[in-house]
Amino acid sequence: MKSVLICDKKGYGRFSINDFTKTTYGTLGLGQKKLFQEMRFNGILSSQNRPYQCYLDRGYFEVITRVINGRVIYQPMLTGKGEIFLFKKMKKILGV
Repeated sequence: MKSVLICDKKGYGRFSINDFTKTTYGTLGLGQKKLFQEMRFNGILSSQNRPYQCYLDRGYFEVITRVINGRVIYQPMLTGKGEIFLFKKMKKILGV
């Protein structure tokens, strides 16, 4: 089954990792929890699920900061460029 990425061909847009897993599950076979686990294991995300600075600098991720009930929540969002990067990286890692 061929996966279709969310971003347009120029790599524009911003998406949650959940949206990414929904569109790539047929190809990668990873749900959200497994994808986060693989991203942490392969040095893309820290143990707090925040992308490392080098990936932010390359424009692969943006982080949305929210305060909910006095607690700061960081949500990593994939950019269009990051979606293409992550899809290729996960295919290589998983051997798909």
